Amino acid sequence: MSSPAKSTPSEAPAADFQIPKARAFKFILLFGFISLLADMTYEGALMGFLYDISLHALIIFSVAAQFLAVPMLLMVRTGTERALKT
Repeated sequence: MSSPAKSTPSEAPAADFQIPKARAFKFILLFGFISLLADMTYEGALMGFLYDISLHALIIFSVAAQFLAVPMLLMVRTGTERALKT
């Protein structure tokens, strides 16, 4: 007699694999926090260097960095809204 075929995880269809939203959200928060720490380290070092060189350069860099963050924030917000609708 033959035994019924057992499916292995590698044979499971990709459509059946879903990550729970809570787990995905925690990962995104953790990744964002790590990114924040890296940005603070990098920009903090650069801003300290610019402070030594020129206060005007420091102000221009700081304002430019904030304006460059706005499109990124909007992209993340739009992507999050789309993900929550599904």
